[in-house]
Amino acid sequence: MVVVLLVAILTAAAAPRFRRTFERLRLREQAEDLAGVLRYASERARTEGVRCRLRLDGERRCLWVERETAPRSGEFMPVEERLGRRRCLSGRVSVTPDRDAITFHADGRGSPVEVRLRDASGTVYVIAVKETLGYVEVRKEAQ
Repeated sequence: MVVVLLVAILTAAAAPRFRRTFERLRLREQAEDLAGVLRYASERARTEGVRCRLRLDGERRCLWVERETAPRSGEFMPVEERLGRRRCLSGRVSVTPDRDAITFHADGRGSPVEVRLRDASGTVYVIAVKETLGYVEVRKEAQ
């Protein structure tokens, strides 16, 4: 009986820590997923020779990839491939984009931007796109 009581107390004490760890892992996974979609848009722009952009709806926490219908046409259409389809982030994650679209050009350049993903515990991951070569970087912001 005493052993069961001790196990119950230890479990109750450890549960919040496990939950925070799980939320941080989920946030990191979503940051890496967003970075992967950005890399996909960058690569697609270079291989197809048209601009591609990632659209961000910060309020709904959704994102999707669009491609230019023809070089320099200025008209974009949604990408139908799995990586570019509309997806939404977890309801526990807030998104702070600098803008609603991140554009990648056929020559490899990308819109310089930082997108922040934050969870309920205050952990923040920054996904940064560098202008030259459209390099995408993920880093955890110091708290």
